[in-house]
Amino acid sequence: MIGSIIGQTIKKTRKKLGITQSDLAELASVSKNTLYKLERGLHLMIETDYTEQ
Repeated sequence: MIGSIIGQTIKKTRKKLGITQSDLAELASVSKNTLYKLERGLHLMIETDYTEQ
């Protein structure tokens, strides 16, 4: 499934860069739980808020 492929790529790249899930979640402006789910292929749809500030 595409979600697991994306998740594996995220995890592999994150580890290659030597950053933690917490660090990547902060950089990506998502919760650590969302990143955890993404890396495991459990959460393909992400809601984003693009409202102007």
